[in-house]
Amino acid sequence: MIIEYHRPETMAAALSLLARPQPLTLPLGGGTTLTQMHDLTCAVVDLQRLGLDGLNGEGDVITAGAVLTLQGLMDQAGSDTALGRALDLEASPHQRNRSTLAGRMMTADGRSPLATVMMAMDARLVWLPEGQEVGLAEWFAMREGGRKPGLLVASLTWSAGMELAFEAVARTPKDRPIVCAAAARWPSGSIRAVLGGFGNAPMVVYDGLDGHDIVKAARKKYAQAGDAWASAEYRQEMAGVLMKRCLAALEKKEGQA
Repeated sequence: MIIEYHRPETMAAALSLLARPQPLTLPLGGGTTLTQMHDLTCAVVDLQRLGLDGLNGEGDVITAGAVLTLQGLMDQAGSDTALGRALDLEASPHQRNRSTLAGRMMTADGRSPLATVMMAMDARLVWLPEGQEVGLAEWFAMREGGRKPGLLVASLTWSAGMELAFEAVARTPKDRPIVCAAAARWPSGSIRAVLGGFGNAPMVVYDGLDGHDIVKAARKKYAQAGDAWASAEYRQEMAGVLMKRCLAALEKKEGQA
C-alpha cells in the first residue's frame, strides 16, 4: 500500500526523501512493479520530473536514463536489432510503454531477455548520490544479499562500439524464453557471453579475449538448469546451440565490416 506520493522537481529533493529512515520510501518510475506489491507499505518518489528519460551518446559511451521506457529504448535501437528483439520478448507493447529500463533491471530474474542482453553488453548501473557504477552481474549478487550500493539508479551506461547477437527459444514466438543467449564483441576482440532462461539472474558464460570453448562453457553452465519449464538436459543442449548461433552471427558481422 502506498501511503505517501511525492513528485520532486530536483534530484536533491528526491534523494532527501529516499534517504529517510521512515517511512520506507522507494523510487517510482513506470510503476509496473510497485503498484502490484499489495503487501508492501511504503512512500514513493515519482522520478518523472527529473530528466532521467533520455538516451544519449558521448564519445564511445551510451547513457540511458533510469526512467527511459522500454518502448523508448526499442524505438531508438530498432526492432530488428539484437537489443530490439530482446525488448520485444521482454514485455508486451502496453507494458513496454509503461515499464522503465532501471525498473526492469531492479527486478529482473534469470528469464529476462533484456537483462541477458544488457549483461552481455556489460551495462553498468550508475547509483546516486555517490555516482558509483555497478555492473549488472555485481548488482544481481548484491541484490541476493539484500544490499544496495546507493539510493537511486540514475542511468545505465554501455559501450557504443560493440557488436551484439541474441538468440532465444520459447514455447511460442512471444513467450519469455526457456533459454536465451547473448554475446557481445568489442573492437579489441574481447567477447562477453551470457545465458538467460533460468534462475534468479542471467549467467555470464565467458568474458575474455581468446574466445575458446564458449559453447562448451555455455553447456556446462546449464548442466543443472532444470525446473518446471524445462529439463536440465534440454536447456543444456539449447544453451550450446544458441550460443553457437550468437558466435556465428558475430563472425558474420565481422566479415561484413
